[in-house]
Amino acid sequence: MVLAEIADRIRRSVRSGDTVGRAGGDEFVLVLPQAGRMQDIGATVDRIVSTLQEPIEHGNSRFRLSASVGIAFAPEHGTTGEGLLRAADAAMYRAKRERSGPSVYDHRDRERSIERLALSSELIDAIELDQFELHYQPKYDLASGRLIGAEALLRWFHPTRGLIPPDGFLPLAEDTGAIHVITRWVIDTAVAQVRAWTEQGHDLSVAVNLSPSSLQDPAFADHVQAALVAEGVASERLVLEVTEQTVMADPETALSVMRRLSDLGVRFSVDDFGTGYSSLTYLRMLPVTELKIDRSFIGDDCGAVDHDIVETIIALSRRLGLQVVAEGIESCDATDYLRSAGCDVGQGFHLGHPVPAAELDLGPTCVRRPRAPGPRERRQPPRQLSAGRAAGGSP
Repeated sequence: MVLAEIADRIRRSVRSGDTVGRAGGDEFVLVLPQAGRMQDIGATVDRIVSTLQEPIEHGNSRFRLSASVGIAFAPEHGTTGEGLLRAADAAMYRAKRERSGPSVYDHRDRERSIERLALSSELIDAIELDQFELHYQPKYDLASGRLIGAEALLRWFHPTRGLIPPDGFLPLAEDTGAIHVITRWVIDTAVAQVRAWTEQGHDLSVAVNLSPSSLQDPAFADHVQAALVAEGVASERLVLEVTEQTVMADPETALSVMRRLSDLGVRFSVDDFGTGYSSLTYLRMLPVTELKIDRSFIGDDCGAVDHDIVETIIALSRRLGLQVVAEGIESCDATDYLRSAGCDVGQGFHLGHPVPAAELDLGPTCVRRPRAPGPRERRQPPRQLSAGRAAGGSP
């Protein structure tokens, strides 16, 4: 229904001699034969972007969409349909990545497109080749200094490119659909790590960040349940972190998946709270147990905490019966203030860097100075990697 509505809005935004087609998925192609330069099609692009931003209503749901636009001209950027499509596609991904409005193709887009294609072909193999690894950032009870859990953060140690940060491959994983396989690997590995901690006598939980695709996958809840059962881990030990963007991509399906997992006992945390335009609206309907104060309100070792916003979020959490977590803590002063303000849990470089599970300090702390990255964080991946699925097997 949404795709049909988008197609109709685009058709109404172009001239009678223009052509509109759907390339697949959520991508549409426009051919504007009489357009000479950017100024000639600027008004058309503005109309399309504007009309797509108008809400789409379906039943009791209301959707707001955005669009990324890539533009290519003939003959400068291609002399065949295939060449022009490649050029426009490359420009579109730059527009999507940079979020700076419509982008016109330039020669650097071709280089990025080739790089993107090469990386995408290696993404799925990275699991089988044991190139992915989870690092864990500790989370502490601020009142007692007790370690209560950790957030699992994905790292890709590529054999030739070295360490690729999450923002260097997760958007690509979303675009190619590889995110489903990767997320399931993350869930499997994180849950297995909880079991290992339990066997060592540590009562810890693990938090995993979810992408929009995860909550649009009806089979995701089955996989999470199977992973918990296979490892014998209590469901409340798993915390799934979602953002407003994650939920609003498809609110109806997302809410259904979340409620099913919540019924199993899995906990949900709202990440980056306070940065979304309708946070309070969707907060009422989601089965969440935790709010995470966005790091932008905490400040760094040279900055100040935004006291008004932090205290408002803490007060709101108390009224709603939710636990409140502060991330991005990078100073003693911030730690002391958050503790005195009633924040329940904290994480950040001041309390502990993300490290491999074997290097995670399982003792209590709350005031430690920043530590240097561990040796595994600095490691270069081996030149030869043996095939085989990672033991335990998962933004």
